[in-house]
Amino acid sequence: MFDYSRQLRPDEAQVHLLDHEGHPGFPAVREQIAAAARAYGFTLTAAASLDPWPADPPITGHRLLLVLASGPFDQPLVDTLLTDGLRRYSIISIAFRYRDEGEMRSYAELVDKYKRLAEDRINFLRPCPLPGGELVVPPTKLVDNAICDSVRIKYRPVNLDPAPIALDAGLAAFFTRASDLFEQHRLYHRSASDGYFAARTPGDPGFYITATKSYKDPLDLRRVVRVERYDEADNTLRFRGAYLPSSDAVEASIVFARNPEVASVVHTHASTWFTRNPRFRERVLVGRERYGEPRLGHLVHQALDGVEDGFVIMEDHGEVFAHNAPEVSPTLLSHLPRP
Repeated sequence: MFDYSRQLRPDEAQVHLLDHEGHPGFPAVREQIAAAARAYGFTLTAAASLDPWPADPPITGHRLLLVLASGPFDQPLVDTLLTDGLRRYSIISIAFRYRDEGEMRSYAELVDKYKRLAEDRINFLRPCPLPGGELVVPPTKLVDNAICDSVRIKYRPVNLDPAPIALDAGLAAFFTRASDLFEQHRLYHRSASDGYFAARTPGDPGFYITATKSYKDPLDLRRVVRVERYDEADNTLRFRGAYLPSSDAVEASIVFARNPEVASVVHTHASTWFTRNPRFRERVLVGRERYGEPRLGHLVHQALDGVEDGFVIMEDHGEVFAHNAPEVSPTLLSHLPRP
């Protein structure tokens, strides 16, 4: 798997879009992903069959297979992808369609089984309900997945110094504590590389954040980098460190810039605990938005202004726990079970 110590070239970030059994939205999705490929720098190919398979996996870079299925969970298809697909692709994402919530839940155990077998390399994209009850993966989510599982970042990176970052004791304690909680309580749904931790010390115009595609169970502190500045006008993010900052560093930059009282952010994807838990429905203060873009950062900033404890849920995208000290949010701690 590519470590994202640098930005991928378009020829290294390959997306293969597969239409499995006539997905009705395939042509429109293909065009939207093609536009994203031009905007963010990856290579797109599209087909209605896996025959022929790519001959060999890429020597360097990243190859994503994005499957648009016309129906519900298809075990023979997933078996084929597990045995043959993972030999040729770095990662595989599958978008199934379901008649209703009950049908989707009936496959939950199989989905969990294959996620374990694939060791985080097959991603079952979670669908969203339509007004009639059918559950489908929306085109915006498919486009974002094509970006996230190939080039990952939408910003223009400028690395001012590739030397590894040295953290002081207080910042190291924050990242370690956040990682411990993330691992202990499984504060993610799809992958332990999802989400980010970020913090700054008083008076510091920059901040520290986990690098993109950093596994946090546990976190290797060498994968923490420093963001110096994000310029929204030209989408340039200037940073220091050995890896590219989180793909959500754009949102984090705007939150820190617009909320001077915020000193730390823990962004989790804990669907069971928070995102889709009816108990916290009133905390869904940001609707479905595309990740890694300034608009989402501004919406999170506005939502944080409306709460007192720094806890905001982004619909279908996870949670933000902001705090006014470079420590893990007490609100997050209060909602986790005691040992």
